[in-house]
Amino acid sequence: MNSIATANYGQTEIEIVLSQSRVFNTNIGHYVMHAINQNFNYSVKLSNGYIVLNMEELQDCNYLTNERLQVIAERFQLSQI
Repeated sequence: MNSIATANYGQTEIEIVLSQSRVFNTNIGHYVMHAINQNFNYSVKLSNGYIVLNMEELQDCNYLTNERLQVIAERFQLSQI
């Protein structure tokens, strides 16, 4: 029997990454909810759009470089929900 170890990250880690990313993109809205997609990325619904975060970004949420945060901030998609 094979078992795959997975880590589940939640609202706390997501909000840390969002807060840090807002330095590079002030348009990033506030957390509403999230779901894990088929690629095991976190699809995050925000008050004004959405953003996709990967598990490694959430795992390293307290140690992300400015360059990595810039890349994350660029993924934000504004939408009227």
